Amino acid sequence: MTKTRLTTVACVFLLAWAGGCGDAGSPAIASGLPADQKLSTLDDPGVKRLCSSLADGFNHAYGAAEKKRFNCNALAIPLSIDDSNPSQPRGDVAMCKQLVTRCLNGESISSEKPPLDPDADVFDTAQCDEAQGTGTELKQCAANVSSFEGCANALLDESVRRLSIIDCDGLVDVDRLKAMATADLDISGLPECKVLTSQCPDLELVD
Repeated sequence: MTKTRLTTVACVFLLAWAGGCGDAGSPAIASGLPADQKLSTLDDPGVKRLCSSLADGFNHAYGAAEKKRFNCNALAIPLSIDDSNPSQPRGDVAMCKQLVTRCLNGESISSEKPPLDPDADVFDTAQCDEAQGTGTELKQCAANVSSFEGCANALLDESVRRLSIIDCDGLVDVDRLKAMATADLDISGLPECKVLTSQCPDLELVD
C-alpha cells in the first residue's frame, strides 16, 4: 500500500487548509533542483533544498492575512449553527458573516483557541535542517524532482480549493459543509501524484 507521508525529508505537508498559492501560473513549490534528477540520488543538501521549497510554499500560502481569515471563519461557523434538531442542523449565514467581520476587526468572538497560531509559520523550517538524502527511503524512490514538485503543487492547489469551502456561505447546507470540510485528501486520486506514488511506494507525504 502506498503511504502518503514524506517523513523522509522531515517535511510535514499541512494539508488541512492553505490560504493562497502564489502568483497565478507560477509554481508555489519550486526547489530549483534539476527536474530530471532522481530523488534517490539527492544528497543531504539537495533534500534540504527540496524541503525548504516546501516550507516556503506552504508558509507563503499561510500568510498572516490568510491565517486570520481562516481562523475567523473556523471560529464563527460553529457559533452560527443551530443543532437543536440534529437531523436538520441550520446555519445562519448572516450571523456568521457578522462574527467574521468582528473577528477580523480584532474582537474576540469565541473562547475556543484559533486552529492556526497567528504568530508562527505553519511549516517549521527547522525541520529541514534534519532532512537526510541517500540512505533513507529516498534511496528506493525512482521518481524525479519534477514528479515530486508536480505532486506537491497539486496538493497545495487542492488545499486551496478546500479552503474556499470553509466559508460562511457554506452554511446554506450544513451537512454538506461538514462532510466536505472533514473529507480525507487521498493524493493517489490526484493525476499529478500518480507517478510519485507509484515509483516511491515508501514515501509518506502527510503526517
